[in-house]
Amino acid sequence: MKKILVLLCLCLAGFGFGMEYNGCFDDANLLKPETVTAIREVGKRLYDNGKVEFTVKIVKDCNDTLLDGREFFNTTGIGDKEKNNGLLLFVNAKNFKINKLNKIRFLVGYGLEGMFTDSKCGRILDLGLSKSGIDEKILEIVNQVDSEFKSLGDSPIPSREKGKLDKIIGSIGLVLIILFLIVVVIFIFSTDVGGNDIGGSYGGGDGGFSGGGFSGGFGGGSCGGGGAGR
Repeated sequence: MKKILVLLCLCLAGFGFGMEYNGCFDDANLLKPETVTAIREVGKRLYDNGKVEFTVKIVKDCNDTLLDGREFFNTTGIGDKEKNNGLLLFVNAKNFKINKLNKIRFLVGYGLEGMFTDSKCGRILDLGLSKSGIDEKILEIVNQVDSEFKSLGDSPIPSREKGKLDKIIGSIGLVLIILFLIVVVIFIFSTDVGGNDIGGSYGGGDGGFSGGGFSGGFGGGSCGGGGAGR
Protein backbone atom coordinates (compact mmCIF):
# COMPACT_ATOMS: atom_id res chain seq x y z
CA MET A 1 0.00 0.00 0.00
CA LYS A 2 2.84 2.37 0.88
CA LYS A 3 4.54 1.77 -2.50
CA ILE A 4 1.27 2.51 -4.30
CA LEU A 5 0.84 5.81 -2.42
CA VAL A 6 4.43 6.82 -3.23
CA LEU A 7 3.92 6.08 -6.92
CA LEU A 8 0.64 8.01 -6.95
CA CYS A 9 2.37 10.99 -5.37
CA LEU A 10 5.12 10.86 -7.98
CA CYS A 11 2.59 10.76 -10.80
CA LEU A 12 0.61 13.67 -9.34
CA ALA A 13 3.80 15.64 -8.80
CA GLY A 14 4.91 15.10 -12.37
CA PHE A 15 1.62 15.54 -14.19
CA GLY A 16 -1.25 16.71 -12.02
CA PHE A 17 0.39 19.88 -10.74
CA GLY A 18 2.73 20.61 -13.63
CA MET A 19 5.88 20.64 -11.51
CA GLU A 20 9.27 20.67 -13.17
CA TYR A 21 11.11 17.50 -14.02
CA ASN A 22 12.77 15.95 -10.95
CA GLY A 23 15.64 13.65 -11.82
CA CYS A 24 16.55 12.35 -8.35
CA PHE A 25 14.47 10.68 -5.64
CA ASP A 26 16.62 9.94 -2.59
CA ASP A 27 14.18 8.13 -0.30
CA ALA A 28 17.04 6.90 1.92
CA ASN A 29 18.82 10.26 2.38
CA LEU A 30 21.95 8.55 1.08
CA LEU A 31 23.34 11.62 -0.68
CA LYS A 32 24.26 15.12 0.42
CA PRO A 33 21.77 17.84 -0.61
CA GLU A 34 24.30 19.42 -2.95
CA THR A 35 24.80 16.05 -4.69
CA VAL A 36 21.06 15.67 -5.23
CA THR A 37 20.96 19.21 -6.65
CA ALA A 38 23.83 18.45 -9.03
CA ILE A 39 22.13 15.27 -10.25
CA ARG A 40 18.87 17.12 -10.84
CA GLU A 41 20.67 19.80 -12.83
CA VAL A 42 22.25 17.22 -15.12
CA GLY A 43 18.95 15.34 -15.47
CA LYS A 44 17.01 18.53 -16.24
CA ARG A 45 19.50 19.56 -18.93
CA LEU A 46 19.35 16.11 -20.54
CA TYR A 47 15.55 16.12 -20.28
CA ASP A 48 15.29 19.55 -21.94
CA ASN A 49 17.55 18.24 -24.71
CA GLY A 50 14.74 15.81 -25.58
CA LYS A 51 16.81 12.66 -25.99
CA VAL A 52 16.50 11.06 -22.56
CA GLU A 53 14.62 11.14 -19.29
CA PHE A 54 17.31 10.17 -16.80
CA THR A 55 16.16 9.40 -13.26
CA VAL A 56 18.06 8.37 -10.12
CA LYS A 57 15.94 6.46 -7.61
CA ILE A 58 17.43 5.54 -4.22
CA VAL A 59 15.52 3.20 -1.90
CA LYS A 60 16.39 2.20 1.66
CA ASP A 61 16.42 -1.51 0.80
CA CYS A 62 14.94 -3.93 -1.75
CA ASN A 63 14.90 -7.63 -2.57
CA ASP A 64 16.12 -7.34 -6.15
CA THR A 65 17.33 -4.21 -7.92
CA LEU A 66 16.35 -5.68 -11.30
CA LEU A 67 12.76 -6.62 -10.43
CA ASP A 68 12.06 -3.67 -8.14
CA GLY A 69 13.81 -1.23 -10.44
CA ARG A 70 11.93 -2.47 -13.48
CA GLU A 71 8.65 -2.22 -11.59
CA PHE A 72 9.40 1.38 -10.65
CA PHE A 73 10.50 2.17 -14.21
CA ASN A 74 7.38 0.79 -15.88
CA THR A 75 4.87 1.86 -13.23
CA THR A 76 5.97 5.48 -13.30
CA GLY A 77 6.52 5.39 -17.07
CA ILE A 78 10.00 6.87 -17.23
CA GLY A 79 10.69 8.27 -20.69
CA ASP A 80 8.54 9.38 -23.59
CA LYS A 81 5.89 6.83 -24.60
CA GLU A 82 6.80 6.98 -28.29
CA LYS A 83 10.59 7.28 -27.93
CA ASN A 84 10.96 4.86 -24.98
CA ASN A 85 13.92 7.00 -23.95
CA GLY A 86 13.91 6.44 -20.20
CA LEU A 87 17.08 5.71 -18.26
CA LEU A 88 17.02 4.73 -14.58
CA LEU A 89 19.79 4.41 -12.02
CA PHE A 90 18.25 2.35 -9.21
CA VAL A 91 20.18 2.24 -5.93
CA ASN A 92 19.70 0.00 -2.89
CA ALA A 93 21.13 2.21 -0.13
CA LYS A 94 21.54 -0.56 2.44
CA ASN A 95 23.75 -2.68 0.20
CA PHE A 96 25.47 0.32 -1.38
CA LYS A 97 26.79 1.48 1.99
CA ILE A 98 28.45 -1.88 2.69
CA ASN A 99 29.46 -2.57 -0.93
CA LYS A 100 27.33 -5.70 -1.19
CA LEU A 101 25.88 -7.21 -4.37
CA ASN A 102 22.40 -6.06 -5.40
CA LYS A 103 23.41 -2.47 -4.59
CA ILE A 104 22.91 -0.65 -7.89
CA ARG A 105 21.41 -1.17 -11.35
CA PHE A 106 21.10 0.60 -14.65
CA LEU A 107 17.78 0.06 -16.42
CA VAL A 108 17.41 1.17 -20.02
CA GLY A 109 14.30 1.99 -22.03
CA TYR A 110 13.91 0.10 -25.30
CA GLY A 111 14.62 3.21 -27.35
CA LEU A 112 18.05 3.66 -25.74
CA GLU A 113 19.26 0.04 -25.84
CA GLY A 114 21.30 0.74 -28.98
CA MET A 115 23.22 3.49 -27.19
CA PHE A 116 23.39 1.99 -23.69
CA THR A 117 24.22 -1.65 -24.28
CA ASP A 118 24.55 -4.02 -21.32
CA SER A 119 28.33 -3.94 -21.56
CA LYS A 120 28.47 -0.13 -21.70
CA CYS A 121 26.18 0.14 -18.68
CA GLY A 122 28.49 -2.24 -16.83
CA ARG A 123 31.55 -0.14 -17.69
CA ILE A 124 29.84 3.06 -16.53
CA LEU A 125 28.90 1.44 -13.23
CA ASP A 126 32.42 0.15 -12.71
CA LEU A 127 33.92 3.60 -13.39
CA GLY A 128 31.63 5.15 -10.82
CA LEU A 129 32.14 2.46 -8.21
CA SER A 130 35.90 2.88 -8.48
CA LYS A 131 35.63 6.27 -6.77
CA SER A 132 36.07 6.64 -3.02
CA GLY A 133 33.00 8.21 -1.41
CA ILE A 134 29.30 7.40 -1.83
CA ASP A 135 28.45 10.78 -3.37
CA GLU A 136 31.50 10.63 -5.62
CA LYS A 137 30.48 7.19 -6.92
CA ILE A 138 26.94 8.24 -7.85
CA LEU A 139 28.06 11.56 -9.31
CA GLU A 140 30.66 9.85 -11.49
CA ILE A 141 28.01 7.53 -12.91
CA VAL A 142 25.72 10.49 -13.60
CA ASN A 143 28.57 12.40 -15.24
CA GLN A 144 29.41 9.40 -17.42
CA VAL A 145 25.82 9.33 -18.67
CA ASP A 146 26.04 13.06 -19.33
CA SER A 147 29.28 12.54 -21.28
CA GLU A 148 27.66 9.90 -23.48
CA PHE A 149 25.05 12.39 -24.64
CA LYS A 150 27.60 15.17 -25.05
CA SER A 151 29.60 12.86 -27.31
CA LEU A 152 26.45 12.06 -29.26
CA GLY A 153 25.84 15.72 -30.01
CA ASP A 154 23.10 16.27 -32.58
CA SER A 155 23.38 12.74 -33.98
CA PRO A 156 20.35 10.44 -33.64
CA ILE A 157 20.17 7.77 -30.95
CA PRO A 158 21.80 4.57 -32.30
CA SER A 159 19.31 1.81 -33.00
CA ARG A 160 19.48 -1.45 -31.11
CA GLU A 161 21.34 -4.23 -32.88
CA LYS A 162 19.83 -7.68 -32.76
CA GLY A 163 21.55 -9.98 -30.31
CA LYS A 164 22.18 -13.68 -30.72
CA LEU A 165 18.92 -14.62 -28.99
CA ASP A 166 16.91 -12.35 -31.29
CA LYS A 167 18.57 -13.89 -34.34
CA ILE A 168 17.93 -17.43 -33.10
CA ILE A 169 14.27 -16.65 -32.41
CA GLY A 170 13.98 -15.06 -35.85
CA SER A 171 15.48 -18.14 -37.49
CA ILE A 172 13.17 -20.46 -35.56
CA GLY A 173 10.19 -18.35 -36.60
CA LEU A 174 11.23 -18.55 -40.25
CA VAL A 175 11.59 -22.34 -40.05
CA LEU A 176 8.15 -22.64 -38.45
CA ILE A 177 6.60 -20.52 -41.19
CA ILE A 178 8.20 -22.67 -43.87
CA LEU A 179 7.03 -25.87 -42.16
CA PHE A 180 3.54 -24.44 -41.82
CA LEU A 181 3.43 -23.58 -45.54
CA ILE A 182 4.60 -27.10 -46.41
CA VAL A 183 1.84 -28.58 -44.23
CA VAL A 184 -0.75 -26.35 -45.94
CA VAL A 185 0.47 -27.34 -49.41
CA ILE A 186 0.40 -31.05 -48.49
CA PHE A 187 -3.08 -30.66 -47.00
CA ILE A 188 -4.42 -28.89 -50.10
CA PHE A 189 -2.76 -31.37 -52.44
CA SER A 190 -4.02 -34.38 -50.48
CA THR A 191 -7.56 -32.95 -50.41
CA ASP A 192 -7.51 -32.44 -54.17
CA VAL A 193 -6.50 -36.05 -54.82
CA GLY A 194 -8.86 -37.46 -52.18
CA GLY A 195 -6.14 -38.42 -49.66
CA ASN A 196 -7.95 -37.29 -46.54
CA ASP A 197 -5.81 -39.52 -44.28
CA ILE A 198 -2.72 -37.41 -44.89
CA GLY A 199 -4.63 -34.18 -44.36
CA GLY A 200 -6.10 -35.47 -41.12
CA SER A 201 -2.74 -36.44 -39.71
CA TYR A 202 -1.49 -32.89 -40.01
CA GLY A 203 -4.66 -31.16 -38.85
CA GLY A 204 -3.54 -30.93 -35.21
CA GLY A 205 -0.11 -29.58 -36.11
CA ASP A 206 -1.60 -26.46 -37.66
CA GLY A 207 -3.06 -25.32 -34.36
CA GLY A 208 0.25 -25.94 -32.58
CA PHE A 209 2.11 -23.47 -34.75
CA SER A 210 -0.59 -20.80 -34.92
CA GLY A 211 -0.41 -20.23 -31.18
CA GLY A 212 3.38 -19.99 -31.16
CA GLY A 213 4.75 -18.31 -28.04
CA PHE A 214 7.65 -16.51 -29.71
CA SER A 215 6.04 -13.10 -29.98
CA GLY A 216 3.96 -12.77 -26.83
CA GLY A 217 6.91 -12.76 -24.42
CA PHE A 218 8.72 -9.74 -25.90
CA GLY A 219 8.05 -6.01 -25.72
CA GLY A 220 4.89 -4.51 -24.30
CA GLY A 221 6.62 -2.11 -21.90
CA SER A 222 9.06 0.79 -21.76
CA CYS A 223 11.76 -1.28 -20.06
CA GLY A 224 12.40 -4.99 -20.23
CA GLY A 225 15.42 -5.19 -17.96
CA GLY A 226 18.20 -4.14 -20.33
CA GLY A 227 21.22 -2.60 -18.61
CA ALA A 228 23.54 -3.88 -15.91
CA GLY A 229 23.77 -4.33 -12.17
CA ARG A 230 26.40 -4.64 -9.49
